[in-house]
Amino acid sequence: MHQHLKFSEQKISCISKYSPLDLFSESRDRIHQAIEGLFETPQNNLRIFLNGSLVFGGLGGYAEQELCDGPIINSLTRELEDTLENVISCQSGERVENFKDLVTETLLRTRILSQLLEVQMMDMYDIEGAIHAYFNVIQVPCHVCTHSVSKAGNLNQSEKIEINPDEPIEIDMQEKNSDLHFPYSTTESLSKEPMEKHTQGIFSYLHSPKNECSHLHSLSIEESRRIVRDYLLATTAKDCSLMLTFQPVDHYSTEVNALNGNDVIYMSSSKQAFQYKARFIDLDLKRLKKMIHYYELDQNIVNCYTRTHEGITLENYKDAKLYVL
Repeated sequence: MHQHLKFSEQKISCISKYSPLDLFSESRDRIHQAIEGLFETPQNNLRIFLNGSLVFGGLGGYAEQELCDGPIINSLTRELEDTLENVISCQSGERVENFKDLVTETLLRTRILSQLLEVQMMDMYDIEGAIHAYFNVIQVPCHVCTHSVSKAGNLNQSEKIEINPDEPIEIDMQEKNSDLHFPYSTTESLSKEPMEKHTQGIFSYLHSPKNECSHLHSLSIEESRRIVRDYLLATTAKDCSLMLTFQPVDHYSTEVNALNGNDVIYMSSSKQAFQYKARFIDLDLKRLKKMIHYYELDQNIVNCYTRTHEGITLENYKDAKLYVL
């Protein structure tokens, strides 16, 4: 959906063919299809480096608009084919396809996207619900529904706290923040929270008449902070980048030997083994003061999409983003 807003604002020259739903599907065919989409319209979602030098993709700015142009992409792909000559051992014309297969197999082997998805799904209310909890936390009347702080049943004087909007919302969660190291400890520590409380809250919100916000404004500050914290953690996970690195391994000459090694994938098509690493970067926790920005952006995205796609069910187009380097 965000793509349509960017297109209307002329920030991109075409709608991306990359589908995050395919990338996160855990299906080999659909993941490969998502990789194909990234190659066809890389925009700022795909960058490939060789020995530290950019060999495919963009670095931001207006030049990224050219990465929607078919002839330019075809030219870049041919250049990448030649660049991979000393990396992937196969016939000319097959190296890029083998590289796509290598990326697909790595994503399947590591299940790293499933771990990322767990953190993204911590947001049970989306910004349209979390924004009400945000105004509970900063203890001012809600700008969205004009709900007064004095009317919120559980926001009493004894609960007032000092919030610095320039800092991440880290109060009472120092231990959890110290565990925010994707891809391993994050989902292990955060998934221990009882999901029943999340589910009960979102069920009450979505099924109240006309999506009234009274339920959210009746929550305590502690519960409101949890909702906002989970939203900011999920948003951080949606906006991070995934970096995959590959190194050919000479001494793994067979698939059996490769399977005995940790973090090694054997590609039968090129009869090569690659040692890989998968790490998330850009993990700075989103700031509390950006909540209003996220809400306004969400409204602009929905309004733009509604204008251009009347009659299409919006629930089928949840936004998700992942950078693959």
